[in-house]
Amino acid sequence: MAFECASCSPFRIPPELLCEIFRLLSFRDRVQSTHVCKYWRSAALDHPRALWSIIYSHGLRTGALGDQLARTRGVLVDVAVLLKDSTLDEAMSAISTHLHHIRSLVLYSANLGEGEVSMSNIHYLYEYLAHPAPMLEELDIALAIDDTHPDDFNMRDPCQRRMRSRILSFDYALNADLFAGDAPRLRQAAWLVMELNPDGCAALRGLRRLAFESRRLSSAHVDAIINCLPQLKCLLIEVTDIEGLPNPPRPAAFQLDELYLSIPEHGSRAREQDIIPVLEYLGYRNISRVATYRFLGWLECFTAPPRSLPRILHLDAVGGLPYWHMVDANGFVSQALYLFTRDLLDTPLGIRLLENLETLVIEASLVYRLGGRALLPRLSHISIRFRDTTAAKIRPEPSLHCPSLQSMDIWWDTEQPREPGIISQCLAYCLKSVAYTPRPPLHVTIRGAGLTRLTNDDPTFTLTFSSEPVPESFIVERSTRWHVLDTE
Repeated sequence: MAFECASCSPFRIPPELLCEIFRLLSFRDRVQSTHVCKYWRSAALDHPRALWSIIYSHGLRTGALGDQLARTRGVLVDVAVLLKDSTLDEAMSAISTHLHHIRSLVLYSANLGEGEVSMSNIHYLYEYLAHPAPMLEELDIALAIDDTHPDDFNMRDPCQRRMRSRILSFDYALNADLFAGDAPRLRQAAWLVMELNPDGCAALRGLRRLAFESRRLSSAHVDAIINCLPQLKCLLIEVTDIEGLPNPPRPAAFQLDELYLSIPEHGSRAREQDIIPVLEYLGYRNISRVATYRFLGWLECFTAPPRSLPRILHLDAVGGLPYWHMVDANGFVSQALYLFTRDLLDTPLGIRLLENLETLVIEASLVYRLGGRALLPRLSHISIRFRDTTAAKIRPEPSLHCPSLQSMDIWWDTEQPREPGIISQCLAYCLKSVAYTPRPPLHVTIRGAGLTRLTNDDPTFTLTFSSEPVPESFIVERSTRWHVLDTE
C-alpha cells in the first residue's frame, strides 16, 4: 500500500521535494531508492545535478565508479576516488571517459604499506589524464609514494637497497601533457610528492593556488613554480629538506598573496634548515599572508618592516603544540607552527608585542602557562577558547594584566557536558586569570554553551549568552583553505 501511494495522486510527492529527501541518503541508499517504483526512479534520474553531482568511491565494487558517473548524465560533477593497484585501470578508465564534465577531481591512496598505488603504476595513472578537462576547476592528487632520502637507507639490508635503487631511478616530474594542455578553468591543484615538470605544463598555466608536499625542495622545482605558473597567487610548500634555490633572481612579476611554508628546523639530514633564504627568494616581506614552521628568529623576521608588531594575536594549541596567528596594523597576517610561546614572550621583543596588543584570542590551557608576567596595557578584548575543561580545574593567579580590558568572550568549543556547574567553573577560571579594572563592569559573553542564563551576583562584570556559533580556529585552515574535498 505504501509503495502504491508513493506513485499515485493525491499522495504523490512533487519530484523536487522528493529529491530533497533523497539528498539526505547515502549514495548507496539513493541507488536503492531508484528501485522502489517508477515514479521514484524517474524523479531521481531526472535530477542528476541534485543527486549525482558529488561522488565518493572507495573501489569496493567492480564497475561502481563507472555506474556512478553514468548516472550524472553529463552534469558537472565532483569526484573523489580511493585508488589501489587492483582497481586502478577500471577507475581511471571511467574518470578518463568523463573528464569533460568533472569539476573537481580528488585521487588519493592508502598510506605506505597499507595498499597504496605502487610506484610502477604512478606514471601509468597519469596516462589516463592526458585528455582535455575543459570544466575542471580543482585537482587534488594525494598518492602515497616513497620518497625517503637515499642516505637514510640501511645498505646492509637487501630490501632497503632495492627500494633505494627504485627511488633514485623514479621520475618524480609530472607529465608535461597533463590534460593535453587543455584545462582552461583549472585554478587550484595539490600534489603529494610529485613535482612540476621543469619544462612546464600548459594545463597548469592558469593556476592561482598550488599545494606541494614532499621530502625535498629542489632549485628546479622552485624555478618551475615561479616561471611556469604566471597566475599563481597562493602557494603551499611542505617539505623536510631544502636542496637549493635557483641562481637567477625571482622575476619581479611573480608576487604571491599567500604563502604556507613548512620546513622543519631539522630535516631528514639531521641538520638545521635555513628557511629565511627560501622566504626571501619568494618575496615574503610583501606577501600579505604567510604561515611557516618555527625557526630561530621567527618573531624578528615577521615584525620587521613592512610588517610591524601585531595588534591582534591568536594563540592556540592542539595536542600541546602551540600555534600563532598575528595581524598587524597594515593587515599583514603571520602564522607559525609550534613556537615556544612562553620563552618567546619573555624576550624584550615578546614583551613589546604584548604591550602593543589590542585583541587576544587564546586557548584556555595556554593562559596559565604565561606565568603571571604578561602585561597588556592596550588590550581591550580577549576571547578564551575551551576545548576541554582541564584548565578550569587549576586555581590560577592573574596571568594577564589588562587595565584597559572592556570585553571578554568565552568560547565553549568542546563536546563535554554543558552543565551550569562546569560552565561556572570555566567562567571563574577566566575571570581569575585576568586582572582588569572593574569599573565600568567587564562585558562577558559566553558562546556555544547552550545556556540562556547563569546566576551572577558579581558587580564587576555583566554576563550574556550568545547563540552564535563559536568561530572556527585558524589552525584548521591547513585543510579548509588548501584541500578540495574531505576524502574522509
